[in-house]
Amino acid sequence: MKAVILARVSKNQQDFERQLFELKNVAASRNYNIIEEVVSKQTGDKANGNRPDIQRLLSLAEAGAMQTVMVSEVSRLGRKTFEILRVLEILTEKGINIYVHNFKIDTLLTDGKRNPVGQLLFMFLSERARAEQEDRTERIKSGIEQARRAGKHIGRKEGKEDEKVFLKRHKKVVASLQLGNSIRATMKVAGVAMATVQKVKKLI
Repeated sequence: MKAVILARVSKNQQDFERQLFELKNVAASRNYNIIEEVVSKQTGDKANGNRPDIQRLLSLAEAGAMQTVMVSEVSRLGRKTFEILRVLEILTEKGINIYVHNFKIDTLLTDGKRNPVGQLLFMFLSERARAEQEDRTERIKSGIEQARRAGKHIGRKEGKEDEKVFLKRHKKVVASLQLGNSIRATMKVAGVAMATVQKVKKLI
């Protein structure tokens, strides 16, 4: 059976190696043939149309390239319930199973029919992913308001170089990091100091 792994992290400081490692082990135990690893470093609350990883996944599905999509958890598919469920419906209609590792669930049975229990749990988890994102957003807003009430400065410090200008000056660094290169590799490619690469990494 052909499978595609979808791995996503929200911040550039994180990496998706753990997700790939665990899912590859499952694929091996199930005798899946992994045809592609679709990976991205971006927030999951974007619309499907603005996520290249989801668009790639749907393109592969349209081409009939795989029978299973593997994710570490439902939130890797997104943080908006209707966006996640839209992907579920598209893949289900094409006879493509979604395997969710942290709950060990499959959305389709081995005969290709819908797995009622698996899909019900999948829908519950998609709603939980949305709720977690809302809670996180509210905590951030609350923290900012609390800091302001305490008289703390919020935002860029006066005299600090504009972030967009800084990133524009270091396009090579940005491109290298977005390709997944390490800090040291990026230093060599762009010919800049480690501090510069680290600063760019924090901003993208």
